[in-house]
Amino acid sequence: MVPMLRPLSLIGLLMAALAVPGAARDAEPDEATAVPADDAAVARDDIVVTGRKIEERLQDIPIAITAVEGAALEMRTLDTLDDLEDLAPNLEITATGQVGGAPSETVVHMRGIGQIDSAIFADPGVGIYLDGVYLARAQGALLDLLDLERIEVLRGPQGTLFGKNTTGGAVQLVTRTPGPTRRGEVALTLGNRDRRNATVRLEGALDDDARLTARLALSSRNQDGYARSRVTDQIFGEDNTDVGRLSVRAIASPRTIVDVGLSGTRTRGPNLDQSLIAIFDGTPLLDFYNRALRDIGLPQVDDAFVPSDPFVSFAGDRGRSDGDVWTTSVTVTHQLTDAIDLVSITAYRDLAYAFDNDPDGTPLRFAFSQVDQDQDQLSQELRLSSTAGARTTWIAGVYALREEAREDGRLILFEELFGALEAAPGPIYAPPGAPGFLCDPGPPPPGVPCFGGPGNPLNASFLGSDDELLTFTTESYAAFGEAVIRVTPRVSLSAGLRYSYETKSLRYRRDAAFDPRDVDLRDDESWDALSPRLIVSITPDSSTLLYASATRGFRSGGFNARPQDRQSLDPFDPERVTAYELGAKLDRFDGRLRLNAAAFYNDYTDLQLSASLLVDGQPLFVLQNAGEAETWGVELETTWRATERLVVGLTAGYLQTDYTELRSVAPDGADLDGELPKAPAWSGAVSLASRHPLAGDAALSLQIDAGYRDDYFNDIANTPVIATDASEQIDARLSYDDGRRWRLDLFGTNLSDEVRFENGFVTGGFGIATAVYSAPRTWGGTVSYRF
Repeated sequence: MVPMLRPLSLIGLLMAALAVPGAARDAEPDEATAVPADDAAVARDDIVVTGRKIEERLQDIPIAITAVEGAALEMRTLDTLDDLEDLAPNLEITATGQVGGAPSETVVHMRGIGQIDSAIFADPGVGIYLDGVYLARAQGALLDLLDLERIEVLRGPQGTLFGKNTTGGAVQLVTRTPGPTRRGEVALTLGNRDRRNATVRLEGALDDDARLTARLALSSRNQDGYARSRVTDQIFGEDNTDVGRLSVRAIASPRTIVDVGLSGTRTRGPNLDQSLIAIFDGTPLLDFYNRALRDIGLPQVDDAFVPSDPFVSFAGDRGRSDGDVWTTSVTVTHQLTDAIDLVSITAYRDLAYAFDNDPDGTPLRFAFSQVDQDQDQLSQELRLSSTAGARTTWIAGVYALREEAREDGRLILFEELFGALEAAPGPIYAPPGAPGFLCDPGPPPPGVPCFGGPGNPLNASFLGSDDELLTFTTESYAAFGEAVIRVTPRVSLSAGLRYSYETKSLRYRRDAAFDPRDVDLRDDESWDALSPRLIVSITPDSSTLLYASATRGFRSGGFNARPQDRQSLDPFDPERVTAYELGAKLDRFDGRLRLNAAAFYNDYTDLQLSASLLVDGQPLFVLQNAGEAETWGVELETTWRATERLVVGLTAGYLQTDYTELRSVAPDGADLDGELPKAPAWSGAVSLASRHPLAGDAALSLQIDAGYRDDYFNDIANTPVIATDASEQIDARLSYDDGRRWRLDLFGTNLSDEVRFENGFVTGGFGIATAVYSAPRTWGGTVSYRF
C-alpha cells in the first residue's frame, strides 16, 4: 500500500472499530420498505441528492442533475446501467467498448464527452460511483440496478468534488439503507426468450434496540440470447447474471453511524455478437490475405459473410465473457460537533474478467482474441462538512486511490495465411500494397521480399500469435474544498478548488508473431491538475433558482498500450475542459409543474481520441492527444402533475460538437468538419405515469416511456457505414398491487422492436467494418410477495 493511502485507510477503519455503542440520538435510520410503497406515478417534490457531497433538495442545488428514486426506477423496467439512456438529456450509455464485444464493459458519454475505448488502460470521461465509491475501470461498471434508493446523473464537469475522469459528468448509484422493521420480499419474473429471474430482499434489526440493522438483496437473471452464429450455432446476447448486496448499519454512538456494504456480481455466458457489415475493397493487407486463400481453394473474407439478418453472423469461434466483481466499503459518519460532521469512506474493489472474441464475424481466423483481466483498487476519502451555518456551508477533504491492473492477451491474426503461403509453388506474392508483377510471374528481382513457397522464411511472418502482457499501477491523491456563502438573502456564491496529483507506471510486453523482435516497454509519468468551480445562484422566490457556473475538470493522462512502434508507449497528457453553464429550476402552480433548464458550453484541450490507424503498413488502434474541441447545447426537464392520478414527464437535449484543432496524430479520416462520437444532435423522452386506486388498499399503476435519439457516429472519423441511425424506443409497465402482500407486473421494453447499432468499429488496415446490434423486443411478467 502506498505511504499516503495506508494512514488514510487506517483512519477510516479505526473510526469504525473504535466507535462506542450507545443510544442513538438523531440518528435513527429511515425505514425502507422491502418493496417501495411510494406512489410510482408521483414525482416527489423533496428528493434529496448528494451532488455536492452533502444532502440537499434537488431543486436547491445549482447543478444540472437528474434524480430518480427507487419506486420510479422499478416502474421503468430498468435492469442495468445501460438502460438509463432516456433518464437524462444528452446521455449515452453503451454496454460494450468499440474494440471488444464484452458485455461487462460500460462506455458512458455525457454532453458529447466520454471514451469510446474501453481498454483496461483507458480512463473514462464520465465517472461512475456506487455508494460514493469511484469505479476506476469500464470493466465491471455495467452495474445491476438492484435495490437502489436513487440514481443521480450529474451533467458537466464534476472535478472539484468528485475528482478525475468526470469531464463529461458523473453517475451516482445509491443503494437502500437498511431499516429496523423486519420484512422481506420474493419476486419471480418470466418472459420471452425463456426469461427466468428471481429476486429476494430481506431487512430488519439484528438486535432488540435496533442499533444494528441489515438489508440483503439477491438477484439471479437468466434469459436466452437473440443472435446466433451460423457456423458454431452459438447463441449471443444471453443474460446469466447473479448479484448480491448486503448493507449493514450500526448506530455505534449518539454521534456515530457505521455503514458497511458488500456487493458482488457474477456473470457467465457468451460475448456480444460482432457482425461483419462491410468489406472495403482495395485494402492491401486484405487483398494479400484473400489472394493466398483463394489460390488454395479456401473461402475469403468477402461479402458472402455479410449477413442480411442483424441477428445472424458467421463467427467461426465461440465467444465468452465471464466476470466476477466484489466491492466492499465502510462508511463512517461522525458528528464532531453540533455543526461539523466527519465522513470516512474506505473501499476495496476486485474484478476478474475473461473473454474470447471473434471480432471479424467470419468463419476464418482473420482475427481472434483471448483476454484475461484483473484489477483491484483501494480508496480512501475523508471529508469534513458543515451545513449548520446561517450564511455559510462548507466541505473539505482528502482522497487517495491506488489501483493495480493486469491483462494477459493473445491475438491471433490471419491464422490460415501461413499454410496458404507454404502451399504456394514459389515466392509469387508481393508484399501487401506492392505491385503483383514484382513477384509473379517470374523470379523476384533482388531485394524484393516475395512471400510464398515451401520453407520461405518470410512466410513465418504470419505464423503463430501475438502474446501480450500489460500491467500498470495508478496512485492518485487529491485535496479539495468548497464553500457556499449566502451573500444576501437571495444571492449565494459557491467557490471550490481541488488539487490532484497522479502517477502511473505501465509495463507492456509482447511476443509478436510478425516480428522476430520481442517488445518489453516500461514507462512512468506523473501529472497534476487544479479543478476550480465558481457558481453564482439567485433565488428570486422560494420556487425559483437561477444560476451561472464556471468550472474546470480533467481526465487522467496515460499511455497508449498498443504502441505504434516498438520503442515507446507514447504517453499522452491529461485532457482538460473549461465549462460554462447557465441554468434555471422552476416550480410553478403549487408545485404541479416543474421545469429545469440548462445551457452549456465546454472547451476541451488535449482531447484524448481513440481510432484505428495504419502505421507502417500495420493496423493499430491508438489512444492519443489528438486535438481540441468544443461542445455546446441546451437541456430541458419537465414534470407536470396533470391530475392527482397522472404525471407527465419530458426531457429534451440539443447538442453540437466541433473540433477546433486536429494534430498530426489525429485518426485517419478525422477532419475539422467532423463530430465527436456518441453525440446525437437531438435526444429526448416522454413519460406517462398514472395510479388508479381500487377497492380497499389496492391500486393499478401504468408507466409508459418513449425515447428518441438522433443519428450519431460511433468513431472519430465519422465513418458512415457504422453510424447509428435515428431511433425510438417505447417501454411500458402495468402493475397491480393489492396493498398488502401481492403485486403483479406486466412489462415490455423496446415494444416497437427497433434495431440499431450499439457500437461499430472500422479497421482500416484490415479492410472490414463490424457492429454490435441492440436487443430486440422483450416482454414478461413479475409476481412479488411481501412478508
